Amino acid sequence: MGRKSLSLGFSGTPGEWRRLERAISVMAIVIIPLAVSVHTVVSWIFSMILRAAWHSAIFGPYFVVGAIFSGIAALLTAMAVFVRLFPTLQRFITLNGAAGKGDGPAAKGLTTKPGDLPNPKVWSETDGELSRKITEAKKPCRRSTS
Repeated sequence: MGRKSLSLGFSGTPGEWRRLERAISVMAIVIIPLAVSVHTVVSWIFSMILRAAWHSAIFGPYFVVGAIFSGIAALLTAMAVFVRLFPTLQRFITLNGAAGKGDGPAAKGLTTKPGDLPNPKVWSETDGELSRKITEAKKPCRRSTS
């Protein structure tokens, strides 16, 4: 399965990036009240059980805070696993930056800057070309003209 099929038709045009950023912003706002309401309802269902010390109104905030802590812990665990499984990932992030534009902290001292990955020119390359460039690393990837 190739990069183009996994991207679901995303080609990296400026309009697509704007729509993606807007969708991420909307989802970030919608997910917070949704998560709070789901965890609060589940906690009150547990507190309705006739069991000693389980019938308390404070269970809602306990579950919400527990979800936040466990979510952060899961994120940190996943990051540690990815760093161990993919040691080149750290080099990629420091070179290309978080947005992939080639402006990472390690790229400042390079004479040949890393490519701008959101640029549509990079998306036009085939999977084989990108794989060869990554594994051989003899020719630099295309640089953006912007």
